[in-house]
Amino acid sequence: MNIEKLKSYLKSKINAELDDILDQRDGQAFDSAWCQVYEVVYDVSSGFDSEALFIELSDLVSQHEIVSYIIDDLIMLDKAKEVGVSPPFVLFMRESYEKGVVPHVWQS
Repeated sequence: MNIEKLKSYLKSKINAELDDILDQRDGQAFDSAWCQVYEVVYDVSSGFDSEALFIELSDLVSQHEIVSYIIDDLIMLDKAKEVGVSPPFVLFMRESYEKGVVPHVWQS
């Protein structure tokens, strides 16, 4: 994950744009794909330290819901890596975060 690019991305967005990202993530295709991966890795432990990153990202935006989504994504990706799960949706999520973008448009 490229944290500096992600921080720049988040700082460049206004609240309405962040709301749009959240709305798109709540759409059927994205939500369904996310939940399928989460079900597979739910019981896996994660060593991902999310607290400091949550605080750092929360300081950039006034919308903590998107930061919670990002942290949930990163924990899920860490768990998926731990067990070697890498369906196309996981690859899409990883690539998005490597580019510093919050994933939100998924077409299966």
